[in-house]
Amino acid sequence: MAITADQVIARAVGRSGREVPSYYSSPLRFAEEALGWLFTTHKWKFLERPPADLDLVASVEYVILPDDFGTLHGLGVVATNGFTGSFTMTDPSSLLQARQAGVSPPDSIYVGALMTPASSLQGPPPRARLEIYPPPGTNQTAGLKLHYRAGNPSLSDGNSHVNVPWYCELLMHEVALALLLGVTEHDEAALESRMAALYSGAIFDAAKQYDGSTQPIYGRMKGGAVQLLRANRVDTTVLNSPVAGPS
Repeated sequence: MAITADQVIARAVGRSGREVPSYYSSPLRFAEEALGWLFTTHKWKFLERPPADLDLVASVEYVILPDDFGTLHGLGVVATNGFTGSFTMTDPSSLLQARQAGVSPPDSIYVGALMTPASSLQGPPPRARLEIYPPPGTNQTAGLKLHYRAGNPSLSDGNSHVNVPWYCELLMHEVALALLLGVTEHDEAALESRMAALYSGAIFDAAKQYDGSTQPIYGRMKGGAVQLLRANRVDTTVLNSPVAGPS
């Protein structure tokens, strides 16, 4: 059964005997911070999302990413058939230099880099977006495909489900407890030391191992001797091919 934000908050408050500090805008923000601690401590498989299509708008030099985007994963960003030319990721400084110089990359290659706009005084915190160069000349529906791992935890109300699988629920409660004690009893043990103890313990290790075993089979390996298997035998015609020795 999925746990809610209110359940996470209530359990941490009940076990610690401490209230959520008033400097959080609401207890919900505390739950989001605890969830963020959990998300960023390991490359969880449960955060891997199906590839998302990204639409390109003519003359616009950036692409809006999914609301739950956290980090790139696997293939990252790849061009689809609807996108003229090819696409490759680069570092932000190289992309900005290309823009300033007005020089198009060779062979109609589009380049991109993740950047985060400056924070505003009001509203939600800024999110990373995909900057691209040169800007597309026409609209391209699903011009790029994004492979990513979710992040940016957001809870709309106390009944919102905390987005963790059952094998991470106990860990979620422990993270919330460590966070609440860390910010209210800092003189007894720093938040960093509480989290370090938790992430070196059995609860975190069990959740991590189960998460890694959710897909134990990835098919046959590609390349090397594995592709030489035929009916559980190695193709000796390749192994017996003459190979020049060292000179």
